[in-house]
Amino acid sequence: IFVSTWNVGGIPPPEDLNLEDWLDTGSKSYDIYILG
Repeated sequence: IFVSTWNVGGIPPPEDLNLEDWLDTGSKSYDIYILG
């Protein structure tokens, strides 16, 4: 299980942040991603 949050006091993430570095988008298995 991998759990991560991004909470830096209302500051948005860097423009060059690539979510594919964090999320396994190439896998055929089921995952749950909640972004918001």
